[in-house]
Amino acid sequence: MLSRDDFASMASWFGDVLTGEDLAVYKDAWRQPRALTGMLNWYRAADAGPPDPERGRPEGNFSCGVPPESLAVPVETLVVWGNESLAPLSLVDGLAAYVSKLSVVTVPGAGHWLPERQPAELNRLIREFLSS
Repeated sequence: MLSRDDFASMASWFGDVLTGEDLAVYKDAWRQPRALTGMLNWYRAADAGPPDPERGRPEGNFSCGVPPESLAVPVETLVVWGNESLAPLSLVDGLAAYVSKLSVVTVPGAGHWLPERQPAELNRLIREFLSS
């Protein structure tokens, strides 16, 4: 249960990145009615991804049946990914079919919580991207 022991399991996901004050803000948000359900449902509903024949999606399902041109993102787009994230980088496979000006940058030593773990590097990458 995610809320057990004052959200100890969830708090451990952040390691030592958050201050006690920051963690208290997260815990207050997690305590809100149906907050955990909403968070989990986001992951349940976010089943978009690359081709995966083992799950019956030989073509992938980024579009959910909508033609790629209907979902086109015509602006330059930056995806920054921590190379130690539990979410595999392969999740962006096929994204270029919808985002023609896609840049994917991986950050060594960073995981899923990239803004909390490597804020200076993330800011540098975003600034570099915006100035190019």
